[in-house]
Amino acid sequence: IDRRYLERPGNVCIDGPQDEKQMQALRNYAKAAQKNGTKCFVQISHPGRQANIMVAKQSPAPSAIPIKGLMPVAEPFEMSNAVVKETIQKYVDAALVCKEAGFDGVQLHSAHGYLLSTFLNPLANVRSDEYGGPLENRAKPLLDTIRAVRQAVGEDFAVGVKINSSDFQKGGFTHHDAIVVAEWLGNE
Repeated sequence: IDRRYLERPGNVCIDGPQDEKQMQALRNYAKAAQKNGTKCFVQISHPGRQANIMVAKQSPAPSAIPIKGLMPVAEPFEMSNAVVKETIQKYVDAALVCKEAGFDGVQLHSAHGYLLSTFLNPLANVRSDEYGGPLENRAKPLLDTIRAVRQAVGEDFAVGVKINSSDFQKGGFTHHDAIVVAEWLGNE
């Protein structure tokens, strides 16, 4: 959703409004995928602190806590509340483009250490504002994103979420947390 921060060079990125050439390419993707009646969803993601260092030297994150032992990644910086809200809008913009291009739905990627999932993880999110602390606050970016996307695309366009069942880190996002977040998502 933000071409400044890609998980790897060459990733397809829907960052804001698309020109007609880009829209035609996306329409072609949708048509090819839907051949023979197949439904096609686009996974919308932001790598957050997993942005590739070949793409960006710094990347937005809930807190400026680097990842240890992973591929060469950008140095994370803590997002301001304004940047969190701008990022939510980028998810909305991407979902609207996907709908216009003819896809059947979108999946918001909130797993595997990507941006939305790091907000859920208390080891990666040590904020003390409305986006940190208790699970309700850490889930706010994800819940705000799904609400904003759903409001923008309407009820006739599928919106899903990918979350971890646990991040398997002692003190991190737990199986119980995942159940609670899934229940909250089910109420949206």
